[in-house]
Parts: sequence; C-alpha cells; structure tokens
Amino acid sequence: MAWVETVLTAAERQGVARVQLLAQAGMAAAELAQERWPIDHITRLWRAAVQCTQDAGFGLKAGAAVEPARFAGVGGILQAAPTLREALAAVQKYQRLISDGGRFQLLAGDAATWVIYHPRQGQLAFSPHQIEAVLAAVVAFARRVAGPALRPQRVQLSQAQIGPLAGYRAVFACPVAFEQAFSGLLLANAQLDAPCPRRMCAACASTTAMRRASSQAWARARRWPRSCAPGWPANWRSACPRAPPPPRPWA
Repeated sequence: MAWVETVLTAAERQGVARVQLLAQAGMAAAELAQERWPIDHITRLWRAAVQCTQDAGFGLKAGAAVEPARFAGVGGILQAAPTLREALAAVQKYQRLISDGGRFQLLAGDAATWVIYHPRQGQLAFSPHQIEAVLAAVVAFARRVAGPALRPQRVQLSQAQIGPLAGYRAVFACPVAFEQAFSGLLLANAQLDAPCPRRMCAACASTTAMRRASSQAWARARRWPRSCAPGWPANWRSACPRAPPPPRPWA
C-alpha cells in the first residue's frame, strides 16, 4: 500500500482531500484498510489523482517525494547497502514487497548500467504518470543511498512527453528522451560501485525505521478521542529499555 499512500499524500499537497480522490477513483475509504490493492485499483487511483489535480507533472512530483521508509523493511535494506549497485540488487530481490506492478532489470555495460523498468499492468493500461513516478522514485532512492549529487547520465521513457520539460530536468538533472524502446535510467558504474557515504549499519537502519513507524503511530493516536485512548503500562521502561517514552497527555 506504499504507492497508494504516496498518491494520496501527493494529491493532498495540492489540496485534494483523500475522500474526494477515492470517490473520483470509485473506491470506498474502507478499502484503505486492505493490506494490498489489485493493480487496477492503483491505476484508477493514479488516473483520478491526475484528473483532480490537473497537474501534468503529478507523477514526477509524487515519485520524487517518496520516502524509502514507506516501503516496509525495504527502506532499511537500501540504507544499509554498502554500494548503490547492491541497493538496487536488493530492490530487485524484494520488489514484490514494494509493488506487483513491475520489475527492474539491470543491464550492465563497460562504463554504465541501465536500470530498466518493466511495468506489469492489469486489465487497465497504466497511467503514464505511474511510469514517471517509478523512475523519479528510483533517482530519489539512489540519492538517499549514494548522496544528493548523484545524477543519471540519461533517462528515457517509452511514452510521449506529458509535462513541461523543465519538470523532467528538475527531477532527473540529466537529458531525457521520450518514445524510446524502454523506460529506464543510465547510471555510471563508478557511481554504482562507490562506497555509499550515507550507509547505515543494518541495526541502525532498522532502529530508524521503527522510530519512524512509532512516530506515525503516535500521530494517529493523537487523533483518537480521549475515551478511545489506549492505556500505557506502568512498567513500560522495564519491558523494553529502548522503548520510547509515553506521549504527553493531549487535550
């Protein structure tokens, strides 16, 4: 459901409420409680988001803003990888945890490697914004792992251009070609194999992910009515010495 949350959040940034977006997509709010959505549900959500926002660059913006922590334990694995190539290999291995909607292929050359995205759509054809969001997310992930200065040598899309060229340049910071044989990005082998400056140890990455999840849980809890607020055990510190302290009472 990470991509579902990504689309909903990106639409909210542009003033589109979740209830409005779900209604436009023909879905009930209760469906957000599902652990996984069919591919066609997600495609309808993407289409509805673009229709509601009327933003030709919606997919690029949504993908560029993706947080690795949204994707279950995969975000921690990426941050713990010693090189960007190994991080991408981990994405290949665990991509079913991220989405059923596609797979990645690494095509290595002498000086650079193509990271190719193969979409797997359902009954409905993917929105082109979905493809752009995936490539933008890959670049965002790569910069988290290898540092913000990372730039692909080239990005290409199998579809036609759908937004202003300046939007593509702002996200990818490299030449972008359209209506090509496949969708992917070209990364220098030197970048892929260099030690990651932002590498976390596996334990730290796991702890960071848990802290973020805990913060999100408390944010949800603060919205509960006082009568529904769960109690906090008196022995919370002895039960787990590293547990976060209980939240302050809310009004």
